[in-house]
Amino acid sequence: MVKYLKLFLVLFILPFSFYNLLKAQSQPATIKYGTLNMRALRYYPNATDANNIMEKVFENKRSNDYKRETFAQYNLYQKTSVDVVANKESLDQELKESQKKNNFSYKYLIQPFESWLEHARAPESYPNYLALTTLIFEDYKTIYEDNQKKRIGSLLHASRAEGLFESIGQQNIDYFLDEIFGDIDLYQNENEVMLLEFKSPLGDHAQDIYSYKLVGMKNVDGKSCYEIAFYCENMKQNAFAGYFYISSDGSFSLVEAKFTLNNPSSMNFLQHILITHTYHRVDGKMLPEKKECSVLMGDEIKGCILVERTTTFNHFSFTNPKIANIWENKNDPDYLKKPTTYWSGVRPMQLTPSQEQVGGLVKTATGSRSFGNIQKAILFLLGNHLALGGINGPVEIGPLTQFISYNDMEGLRLKLGGNTTTKLFNQWYLGGYAAIGTKDRRIKYRSDLMYSLHPRSQYIWEYPKKLISFTYVNDLNIPGQDLLTSNRDNIAYSFSHAATNNMSLQKIGLLTFENELSKGLSYKIGGQFKYDRPEGVVKYMQVQNTDTTHINSISTSEIQLSVRFCPGEKFIQARDKRVFIRRGDVELNLNHRIGIKGMLGSDYQYQITEFNGYKKFTLGNHGSLDLHLAAGKIWNQVPFPLLFIPEGNQSYIFENEGYNCMNFYEFTTDNYVSGNVNFMFNWSPFKLLNKKDKIKSSLGARTIYGPLSDNNNPALHPELFVFNEGVNPLGDTPYVEVNVGFSNIFKILRLEYSRRLTYLNSSEESGGHKVFKGSLLVSANFSF
Repeated sequence: MVKYLKLFLVLFILPFSFYNLLKAQSQPATIKYGTLNMRALRYYPNATDANNIMEKVFENKRSNDYKRETFAQYNLYQKTSVDVVANKESLDQELKESQKKNNFSYKYLIQPFESWLEHARAPESYPNYLALTTLIFEDYKTIYEDNQKKRIGSLLHASRAEGLFESIGQQNIDYFLDEIFGDIDLYQNENEVMLLEFKSPLGDHAQDIYSYKLVGMKNVDGKSCYEIAFYCENMKQNAFAGYFYISSDGSFSLVEAKFTLNNPSSMNFLQHILITHTYHRVDGKMLPEKKECSVLMGDEIKGCILVERTTTFNHFSFTNPKIANIWENKNDPDYLKKPTTYWSGVRPMQLTPSQEQVGGLVKTATGSRSFGNIQKAILFLLGNHLALGGINGPVEIGPLTQFISYNDMEGLRLKLGGNTTTKLFNQWYLGGYAAIGTKDRRIKYRSDLMYSLHPRSQYIWEYPKKLISFTYVNDLNIPGQDLLTSNRDNIAYSFSHAATNNMSLQKIGLLTFENELSKGLSYKIGGQFKYDRPEGVVKYMQVQNTDTTHINSISTSEIQLSVRFCPGEKFIQARDKRVFIRRGDVELNLNHRIGIKGMLGSDYQYQITEFNGYKKFTLGNHGSLDLHLAAGKIWNQVPFPLLFIPEGNQSYIFENEGYNCMNFYEFTTDNYVSGNVNFMFNWSPFKLLNKKDKIKSSLGARTIYGPLSDNNNPALHPELFVFNEGVNPLGDTPYVEVNVGFSNIFKILRLEYSRRLTYLNSSEESGGHKVFKGSLLVSANFSF
């Protein structure tokens, strides 16, 4: 996955610095929220197989399922809360010990947050614990289902979010929690929890992997039920384990299910998870009544983060609603402004004492300087910017990690940038930077002006984008990279295994309109002017017979159109970047550029088309496979600076989509096909030494094939620029590199060794430039 998700979890716990208070000096009772005794679940001396009962359940599940009806309409209430849970005895003891020591840890990590404990409350069922609710989300909506055409719509009547971490974005947290909990339907074949697919114990062919044991009879809400334990013998299988309570009245309908993950100890961060589903039967149809899920992350003795979600269903109807535009997700105009009295009327249960105190906690925290500093740190780590005038300041400076960097052409590069925020203008954005190198002493700069057609609450780039933007930049660029989107001056890229002496000075003006539609479809149209002048060792030269003509610069003007389709993607909006929680089921991108000769001094007429696609495949319990495919073609004759330049990587940071053993400006071509495949296995050799080890192994390969056509060969067309200083056309041999490594090291680190398999001859194939054959690279990686 993407690198900020691990950071997100760490920061989620960081503000609760009093969490360090929970270090036990004695042996306090462990937290018992949301647990099932897995050993007892698998071992019943007198239990018999329940396969005969389960056969009846499978036979009747279609007739019991309300989704056999063509239409369904119901109201849904959902509450999600995030609590810090601590043992009272351990907490009190650690507080006293810390106060006695009065050390650095107490003064700066504990004392500033002691006042938060005034808002903690003891749960009714667990009087020996304290729960501090830090976030609560509530939604109340009407759901419409067309089960015949497999479509669904919703009308959101009310939504509420209250709590801490405004700097992260409460909507971002809500999206992330949606993916943690998933939307479990036991009658589906597979369900996703914590971004992983789990086989359902009531799905098709479930008997192939699950065992079912009849424990006995039990009365559930006045109904006599078979109590059936289910589990999977294969501990490596992503499966559930728990209890079914099946009606014994002959309908064999599911009354209640209480379950957990088959092997929760195999997942990062997770301590316990407990899921409960209850149903009731009306007119021969089994209707969901309530779904509850509790997730514990942390340490049983020291303390935990408890995340709970409760969803209730009521007011079912099975007649065609016949409402216009029903199969869309719409909101009531005032859905964010419902009063307290409204929520009291629609809540099917009361808030807990701790949840009722969340407003007081927010007031206490926002008045704390220590918490304000933590909010600023979160903004910096997630957005790489620092807000001036508080976390909701009108102006911010950044990107901070690009203020100082180094490359061979500029020497030490010093950069200063900033921009306005939505707190100053909720539809306008003005930003830019200025930079200078100690070696070239040239001023480089950029300016951005954006207008959003819709007001934005936190970032101008929030979904769905409807942005008109204009950018002008005058800066050095690495060939093969997009000057407008690359972060080549990030300090982490200052360390390079090859000289960075082949850039070009570019002046770019770009005007675009970007529009994100529903169901993962978006498009961008624009016009761009570009001035390009070589500044490094590579020169633009025409050679005819013995005459050599040096070209100082080239200019292009083009119209751009790009279309993107990526249904089902979920992400966190980290300022102008989107950190994927879940990539779409498939991601398709089509780009077409039309160069117009003569417009704004453009030197060339051309058309360029590129296509790329991405698909992720799950390999059951073994891991996953990421597949990238791309292709491109230039339809006209152009000099090599306008050809496709595969993106090389000369740093020691592993790139998922670039070529990690290829130098900058090493190859060019006018048509290509490329592929990038990476396997991530839920196993590594370290498991031979420690069965509980969670390090994963990876294996990948990437290649690009595209012999330069005769149309753009300068040996056949002397009016074209000759290749020089290590620039070479791709030949008949594909460029290939492979990588092998390990991820989930310390739950975040990924180490890869990349090795180049073709074009290994430095002297003949790269103009004497050193070929980077292989190296160890590092990156961040997150997974459950």
